[in-house]
Amino acid sequence: YGRSILENSSFIVSSEFFDKELHGGGFIARLTGATTEFLHILRVMNLGETPFTLVNGKLSFKPEPVLRKDLFTKNSQNIEFYFKNGKKKVKLPKDSYAFSIFTNTLLIYNNPKKKNTFGKNAVRVLQFTVREISGKESVVEGPYLKEPFASALREGRIDSISSLLD
Repeated sequence: YGRSILENSSFIVSSEFFDKELHGGGFIARLTGATTEFLHILRVMNLGETPFTLVNGKLSFKPEPVLRKDLFTKNSQNIEFYFKNGKKKVKLPKDSYAFSIFTNTLLIYNNPKKKNTFGKNAVRVLQFTVREISGKESVVEGPYLKEPFASALREGRIDSISSLLD
């Protein structure tokens, strides 16, 4: 077919395809069902089923992670996160778990009680520390972020969110 035997292909263009120049060419699927399923699992683990919701008719961000206690750091660690606008070097505290959301935002869960975030004795989000791209920091009490923070998060104007679990 005129292609390298080392080429990785998800599928090969059949000789029945109307464009003869593509016959025998190999293509890689961008998102297979397995990839989509894996991304869904990560979203549910890190944020819960519905991280954005309406509270009193206003957009709110209410993460409900489903994380085992052994996924949280045992010691503080220096980690590099890669984002659309570059990489961030972050010192994660002991008993924390971090991931990126919406291309440029780092979300950190702090779990000083070292408990699961699901089940009978689960810890839940108690407080948020929000750092905007401008550098302004705000502390928000409660299990969800209300406006204007929820919209700012979706619009990529939040640099990081540190959540305290209790």
